[in-house]
Amino acid sequence: MPSFKKRDVPALYVTASAWAEWIINSPNSMTAVSQFPKPAALMQRVLELDPAYRYGGADAFFGIYYAVQPRGAGQDLAKSKAHFERAFGYAGTDDLLPRVMFAEFYARYAFDRNLFESTLKDVVARHDDKPDFRLLNEVAASAPSLAGSCGGLFLVKTHRTIAIAFASRWRWP
Repeated sequence: MPSFKKRDVPALYVTASAWAEWIINSPNSMTAVSQFPKPAALMQRVLELDPAYRYGGADAFFGIYYAVQPRGAGQDLAKSKAHFERAFGYAGTDDLLPRVMFAEFYARYAFDRNLFESTLKDVVARHDDKPDFRLLNEVAASAPSLAGSCGGLFLVKTHRTIAIAFASRWRWP
């Protein structure tokens, strides 16, 4: 990885994102799942070379990455939250998609239904038409449909909240 330079960041980012999307959309393929360290290594290099690239997209990637790992096999919700918070810093208040990803991945895997719902309500309340973020914020504006499916993501049973992962629903932005 040291041979990659800052000029390589766009290619590294796109390659890692596409590779990770293929893996996430192939949850029944152990061949695909076993390759996850490779796009993670590419995205780690993006973090080293240009952490602000794509408004902190590499931090959003690792926010998701550390949230979805199985418990006892790499899941680290503290790291996930820290990466999402850095992504929020790079994205500013105009790019709402990282907050939707935070709700869908961090809050859900942390079994925090209140955080999930409040984050999505905040996204909907702040949605406005910023030219640089128009497409991404239109995607983020679909948050009500995600919030509407909250019952499918969280099942309340005997005072416990159980999250059901719908990894096949996710698409990398």
